[in-house]
Amino acid sequence: YNISVTANAAVSTFTWVGGTLGNLTDWSTPGNWQGGFVPNSCGANVVIPNTANDPVVGTAVNVGNLTLQSGATLTLNADMTVGCDFTVSTNTSASSTLGSAALIMSGDSSLIISGRTIFSILQINNASGVSLAAGANISVSRGLHLQSGNLTTTGGTLTLLSTASNNNSYIDDFSYGLTPGTITGNVQIQRYVPTPGRNQHFISSPISNTPLSQIGASGPDGAYITPLANCDKRQSAQGSAYGTVFIYDDLRTPVQTSAMGNWRIKSSGNMETAKGYSAYLTGNSTITVSGTPNTGNFNTAATNSGNTYMNLLPLNEPIESGWNLVGNPYPSAITLNTSNDHSGFDNQVQVWQTSGPFSGSWQTLNMNGATIAPFQAFMVHRNTGGTANFNFYQNERTRATNVNFYRTDADPSLTLEVDYNGTKDVPRIQFHPEATNKFDSE
Repeated sequence: YNISVTANAAVSTFTWVGGTLGNLTDWSTPGNWQGGFVPNSCGANVVIPNTANDPVVGTAVNVGNLTLQSGATLTLNADMTVGCDFTVSTNTSASSTLGSAALIMSGDSSLIISGRTIFSILQINNASGVSLAAGANISVSRGLHLQSGNLTTTGGTLTLLSTASNNNSYIDDFSYGLTPGTITGNVQIQRYVPTPGRNQHFISSPISNTPLSQIGASGPDGAYITPLANCDKRQSAQGSAYGTVFIYDDLRTPVQTSAMGNWRIKSSGNMETAKGYSAYLTGNSTITVSGTPNTGNFNTAATNSGNTYMNLLPLNEPIESGWNLVGNPYPSAITLNTSNDHSGFDNQVQVWQTSGPFSGSWQTLNMNGATIAPFQAFMVHRNTGGTANFNFYQNERTRATNVNFYRTDADPSLTLEVDYNGTKDVPRIQFHPEATNKFDSE
């Protein structure tokens, strides 16, 4: 037979059948495809139905159009580049891409993502742009990589998922040089809240100008907590103002000279970027904020009033001024780096533990190398008087999706676990030649 191929002829459609012999899930096995040919070119239109033997991509492949039928699953252990459009045939149930590799939307013309899909990693690399079709409902469980071009979410819904206290998805527009990709339209970003019941959690927002109503703010805006006469920080005075969202005001000299009276209720307006808030949230659930994701360098004002507090009996705890609640402003984790300008602040941060064995205690992280999850607020200490900015930098962002809160120090140390009626803390005895008396800024 003589076979002739005409340039620009109609592309072929490849349908996954799962095979009957050999490796039933391997993308590169010819018997797993109707017709016995493996698709791996920009001219291949691929259809993945919902079958018992879902395909697994083990080496990088290219396709033209990719269609996942409702409920279909595609596992990417190597990158897949889609040069035309991505479609889910129906919206009755979501399709999924699993694995550690990316589905890359590339090509020379603008592309469309339609249907209902959960992506592990979705990467945009198309100078002409990628858009969500009207009604598209797209979720990202691990990472959204904005390599080049613009992703337009208008008309559809794009959600970054968080399924556990140590799990988050991220947006990466920080590792692709000076001209990374961009987003037009809103993004929904989730944060899983640990600990059962209603509790205070220190949070920030990765979304620009997040309305406080999105985190359930209520109460008399601007009012302060009234401490007990003995300054017990575990409860407020009878009749004290109360709300569901607070900021910490170091400049205030509160009644009873107790720093607990520095907590001010915030119930109206928007969350300030890079500022930390204490929010009364329902645990073992997910909060969602929606809007324009933050990107670039940010800062927030931090103060040291010079006030000195000494709690009365029975607690007798001295409290320094200069503590400020700040928060990660990005839709990604950050790793603080003292090569950036954090001058005027102690070389350590304090993170409040809301879950795990040390729930209800502050744990210390070194400023140089502290990894902070998205949505997480933390305390920094300004060690000189007056007001200055605490800075956050785009180059401190990271793709981390499972943030560890503890680091191992190189210096000889003894770490103790203290348990008092179920309340635990981790004091550490450490021997360091440059340590200073009293509270050490490191």
